[in-house]
Amino acid sequence: MPKDILTFRETKKNDIKTVGGKAVNLGILFNSGFNVPDGFTATTKAYYGFLDENKLNKKIGSIIMGINCKNTKNLDANSKKIRDLILKGKINKNLIKEIEDQLKKIKADNFAVRSSATAEDLPKASFAGQQDTYLFIKKNKIVEHIRKCWASLYTSRAIFYRKEKNIGQGSKLREKGTKIFSPVSKKLGYDKLSIIFLPGLGKYPFDADDIEKHSGIKTIRVDSRDPEVIHNSLMLAAEKTGICPIVIGYSDGEKYFFNYLKEFGDNNIVSAFYGIGSDKGKVEELMDPKRVFYINGEKDNLAPAYDKLLLRYGEGYGGRTKRPVFKVPGATHVSLVKNSLDISFIKGIIKETLEIMHFNLFGIAVVVQEMIKPDFAGVMFTVDPIYKKDILVEATLGIGEKLVSGKVTPNSYFIGRKNFEIKNRQVTEDIDEGIIVKIAKIGAKIEKLYKKPQDIEFAVKNKEIFILQSRAITTL
Repeated sequence: MPKDILTFRETKKNDIKTVGGKAVNLGILFNSGFNVPDGFTATTKAYYGFLDENKLNKKIGSIIMGINCKNTKNLDANSKKIRDLILKGKINKNLIKEIEDQLKKIKADNFAVRSSATAEDLPKASFAGQQDTYLFIKKNKIVEHIRKCWASLYTSRAIFYRKEKNIGQGSKLREKGTKIFSPVSKKLGYDKLSIIFLPGLGKYPFDADDIEKHSGIKTIRVDSRDPEVIHNSLMLAAEKTGICPIVIGYSDGEKYFFNYLKEFGDNNIVSAFYGIGSDKGKVEELMDPKRVFYINGEKDNLAPAYDKLLLRYGEGYGGRTKRPVFKVPGATHVSLVKNSLDISFIKGIIKETLEIMHFNLFGIAVVVQEMIKPDFAGVMFTVDPIYKKDILVEATLGIGEKLVSGKVTPNSYFIGRKNFEIKNRQVTEDIDEGIIVKIAKIGAKIEKLYKKPQDIEFAVKNKEIFILQSRAITTL
């Protein structure tokens, strides 16, 4: 059961929908032994509860539907309407008490309050600076600034960026208590479902259009092996229909979906997985088996139908699967898909007590973290975005926000990725270069942890190095 408050120690990689990208990364770093200032997250559950209690879902959804990102005046006006609604909302007393209880456990006078959206700090969309951050906030002002962070989910800049990245705007916000399906009948509301079709590579006897035509369900083909692309497609489909989609994997498509699950986890974003032309069954290792279906191979839902085809068309060309692989005319194959995706397929899901979740993609969590008053601070790119050869460390005396916002010209150090020697420097302030090299070595370890180049914020106080956040570099 999701919680309103989650400490860094409790945060796991698969908590992206609960705490957002920034907080997930902080949890990963904290639990991997890096020196991260202590803190906690007010989760998306707290945000959704706030929307429900203040009856804001329909109001915000209605405003979103009227946004035109190409019209600046329209965008700014609607952005302000949404933010005003959130800023005027009341926060539940129980949530306020939970926040206060967590603050008592952290021995600090000042805190950083940072937004952590569910579509933030992703490998291909960092959202850096899109939502608000507040520094040096006293304990008695934390709740107020959490609400300000919630409102910043709908700044004009954030709305426009989401549109540009084709991530969506959360126009299908959750209505509490909504039931998706009434008792099983032929009136199941196919318009409420969507299918993500992962075909693998190569030519196949049917395509997304065939599935959509014969099943009556909106079908989106995703030609990518990239787990991040698959993830974004799933979230878009879920947002547009309000229900987690079905995924169909054909041939190698099952392998791509398995790789997606390894990186992002199940998290109930998918209502069911449907494997065609495969008997690998790996998906069941990472996803609830009750929501996994196959029509070819060992776990064959349509084995009898395929047996008849085998008799009709011969043994074909064989293959590695335990059930012989054979060529089936496209129209016949489409018929098989139609039959299994039709009412019987949906009935089967519901019969297994599958709950198709009403989906609320668009959430925001808020990180509350001990504020470090540093001697110097800055950012580090484990692969410099200019020459793409070295580690780039930029640092300035005082807090790093001055650097991030462009208010100061920082010291810049290009450091070898193998020998960690400073190869080039541009210096305007007196900063200990020995510590700079140590920071670069920590950056290399963080990159190894994520297996991708990282954009890292750090602070140094009394020669102690603190890692404030890390995100994938999206500009390489």
